[in-house]
Amino acid sequence: MASHIRSIRHLFLAGIVAFPPSLLCAQTPAPAPQLDHSDIEQRVTNLLNQMTLEEKVGQLVHFADSSTGPGAPHQDVREQIAKGNVGSIENITGAAETNALQKLAIEK
Repeated sequence: MASHIRSIRHLFLAGIVAFPPSLLCAQTPAPAPQLDHSDIEQRVTNLLNQMTLEEKVGQLVHFADSSTGPGAPHQDVREQIAKGNVGSIENITGAAETNALQKLAIEK
């Protein structure tokens, strides 16, 4: 490792290897973009105002379904998703099953 560093150092000193000045100087990071939080707050408020108390509580429910093995939740879980009583679920594998559950939650 040290021999590689010496070789690179010699090439650099000989002018064979050139580094752009931006790599040799300390750079200040670009400022983070400013977000309009009032728009986000308004959208969240509107969504929460549309939800029933049961739907809000349902978003707090987390299922870790393993009753039928990875990939397919139990039918009772599907019914709870359709009613809006499930906020998240784990042990679901594959995009097809995930998309089917998302569609169930949105359409029902």
